[in-house]
Amino acid sequence: MATEVNNTETTSNDFCQKIYQEIVAEDVFLPILPEVAISMRRALNTAGVTINRLAEEIQKDQAVSAKLIQVANSAYYARAVPVNTIAGAVSRLGLFTTYNLAMAITASNLFHTNSDYIKEKMQQAHIQSVQTSSLSHAIAGKLPGLDPEKALLHGLFANIGEIPVLVYSNENPELFASDEELDDTIRNLRGPLGEWILGSWQFETDFIETVRQCDQLDRKIEKINYSAVASAAILLNRSIFESELDIQQYAVIQCLKEAGVDLTNHYFIQEVSDDVADLELVLSGKSI
Repeated sequence: MATEVNNTETTSNDFCQKIYQEIVAEDVFLPILPEVAISMRRALNTAGVTINRLAEEIQKDQAVSAKLIQVANSAYYARAVPVNTIAGAVSRLGLFTTYNLAMAITASNLFHTNSDYIKEKMQQAHIQSVQTSSLSHAIAGKLPGLDPEKALLHGLFANIGEIPVLVYSNENPELFASDEELDDTIRNLRGPLGEWILGSWQFETDFIETVRQCDQLDRKIEKINYSAVASAAILLNRSIFESELDIQQYAVIQCLKEAGVDLTNHYFIQEVSDDVADLELVLSGKSI
């Protein structure tokens, strides 16, 4: 069931309103959460779930299993003895860290298409998702009270609402007069459609809050939560490629600075660069 969205406030014109209504009316546009992700959630919500029980569900997907073992042996998590089984990876990472990482890996695979018409834009959306996710993980790792792996998943979902717009545009290319018009539609609808997707998947309200708010980069920040971290990651990623962007003007950057995490200091990027690069490789489907 789709989450309710007040799309009269979040879409800018009748064109976007019409597309939003057509997309949410058709299940064909709803990304399908992979079976391994569903079975992991079911297992984790079972009382007394064990490492071996969760490992049994994950190892049904060989690709996810292989990537989790890579992550468990990465510099961020590794110990002296490498692990070579999924049960060993779950034991090292812990149940909830494993779940969040595995969910991010499976969800990252949704940003793929065989259509030449939208392939480039889908790849761009995937790259942005991976970068936001990895930087969210790095930022949350410096903040007490936030789980870096949960922040990773929040960051990955930040632009998941772009997927149904791109799929819709592939089926209705005549409706978009230019790339600019499609880009405007994506910007207007990725938040409301992200809410629709995560609501349909029955994700917690904090995830829905993130996709609703993270694009509102100049909003007032009352507390540093996962939504704020995702917004900061989006800004930090933009500043890396847009040298003229002054991120110090944004409230979320100032709030983080007051909390002891200064994203305007280039030493932050240097300090986390290796870990960010490792996560980007895993979420991009590559080997560390």
